[in-house]
Amino acid sequence: LLEWQRARPAFLARDLLKMVRGIVLVVIDCLRADHVSCYGYERPTTPTIDSLAHHGLTWRNAHSTSSWTKPSVASLLTGLYPCQHGVLRGVKRSKGRTELTTDVLDCESPTIAEVLSNSGWRCAAFLNNVQCEEYTGFNRGFSTYVPIGGKADCLLEMLNAWLGEIANVPFFVYLHFMESHWPYKPRRRHVQIFGGDRDTNRFRDYSARDYARLRRALSRGETTLPGGQLDEMVQMYDGAVRRLDGKVKVLLQILRERGLWNETALAVTADHGEEFFEQGLTDHGNS
Repeated sequence: LLEWQRARPAFLARDLLKMVRGIVLVVIDCLRADHVSCYGYERPTTPTIDSLAHHGLTWRNAHSTSSWTKPSVASLLTGLYPCQHGVLRGVKRSKGRTELTTDVLDCESPTIAEVLSNSGWRCAAFLNNVQCEEYTGFNRGFSTYVPIGGKADCLLEMLNAWLGEIANVPFFVYLHFMESHWPYKPRRRHVQIFGGDRDTNRFRDYSARDYARLRRALSRGETTLPGGQLDEMVQMYDGAVRRLDGKVKVLLQILRERGLWNETALAVTADHGEEFFEQGLTDHGNS
């Protein structure tokens, strides 16, 4: 689609309207392809996504352009590789901790939202990721852009209200969910599905800061993560994915209740995966 955008920008929106009224792009942060059931994972982590895959198209040869959010999302919105769009670095402070430096998306790299909005489409983004704030330039083309909108339930409430306001105009929506990002916070029942006990799991009360400290200690060789502890971490991750899959189900219900189900193209993907010591580290953005 984005290759098409660059080759035929004047025709993209018009041709899309012949097929759909709306497009919804769902980006699930840190979702590993090999932990999705329809890609062969033995645990039933994603029944809703599996159903979408069964009734739609499943891409089996797709790769993230980066191992962390910011450059990957820039590629999703522009169809360009990081070496082309130049969004490579996140926010960093100077030694005095006052001046901020970061990469932003070049104005000469049009986003799909810009192309669509210039042709009369209404574009909205409901996100929950600090790497996607307005300073990045990712908001170009969106009439509504909420970078830090809260958990999935809040994003879906905002989406539902927005859909009720746009009448019959064509629309593009970008949703970015963070529930599969550490710190993993599944419900008790989601961990039980996979034979675990959330209440006794050593990572139950881990905060984002705790995970960051663990990641640094592991990368420096200051500590290790025995197999049993790694299994507990993966159980929490899988439980978090299962919980988020339920939010995708809510999204489908919203589209049906709004009468948009048969008029909307829905794409579900991830910005990057998550490492569990396959290459000696945990987390993401390490390489």
